[in-house]
Amino acid sequence: THWNTFIKDYIPPEISTATYSSLLIPNVSSYRTDFLIDLVVKQNRHVLLVGEQGSAKTSMLNCHVRKYNPENHVVMASNFSSTTTPQLFQKSVESNVDKRMGSTYGPPTGKKMAIFLDDVNLPSYNDWGDQVTNELLRQLIEMQGFYSLEKPGDFFNIVDVHYLAAMIQPGGGRNDIPQRLKRHFIMINCTLPTDEAIDKIFGTVVNGHYNENKQFPVEVCDLAQKLVPVTRELWYRTKIKMLPTPAKFHYNFNLRDLSRIWLGMIGTLPTVVNTIPILMNLWRHEMTRVLADRFIADEDKNWFDIE
Repeated sequence: THWNTFIKDYIPPEISTATYSSLLIPNVSSYRTDFLIDLVVKQNRHVLLVGEQGSAKTSMLNCHVRKYNPENHVVMASNFSSTTTPQLFQKSVESNVDKRMGSTYGPPTGKKMAIFLDDVNLPSYNDWGDQVTNELLRQLIEMQGFYSLEKPGDFFNIVDVHYLAAMIQPGGGRNDIPQRLKRHFIMINCTLPTDEAIDKIFGTVVNGHYNENKQFPVEVCDLAQKLVPVTRELWYRTKIKMLPTPAKFHYNFNLRDLSRIWLGMIGTLPTVVNTIPILMNLWRHEMTRVLADRFIADEDKNWFDIE
């Protein structure tokens, strides 16, 4: 049985600029990953999603934790950064658990807690090459607790907790996490969606906004659907042509750029975007603002205009 048979026709909620960032439109890749996350969590193992920018790691984990019943599950989300220190992380965990008995702490009685750590690879290294924040995380997973900051020597046991984490592919100047931490996770690689999946995702978004129920003219709705593969093709050509260099280090294009283009395209009113020329002008404007405004050389701008 192919994964396609498990994917139901997705009927999106009311699409607007406010709800856009929380949308996760199912495709084969996301369904497969979600199935694996569920399987791993049922075995009481910890999950680490690894993938490039725009591969929906955060969205998939957010979608997973939304399935938890709030009556027996608590979720703590923490976004790591280069400034996240062990003290900040420990205080964050301590503020989300209750004292149970003696030196044992955990979520409220009868509940379990999921700790979701986004960008877990970002904490900086110290002078000796250690990621001290992640070493504290390793101790927390390995020893099921950490030492008190106020009373040196006292050990706090943290129980009924499992961990979900996400990080970008290491390399190219991007941090990795310590091997001793990595061994505690089941790692799942998140691949970028295929061209067909990208068109389906943004086609669903376009169809949810540009439709006759919202009083958009039929010809505008038809053209908006046809712009989906065209937009993806131009974004892809820009991505492979305009590669980053030391002088153009910001020439870094990913799926989030495609998402930003369509975010601008759905913030429209049918009373304004009511003809094909207006829609085309809007599309050109969004493509230029998101992609071409990064170009610093005239030849790059001319190439984009010709394309």
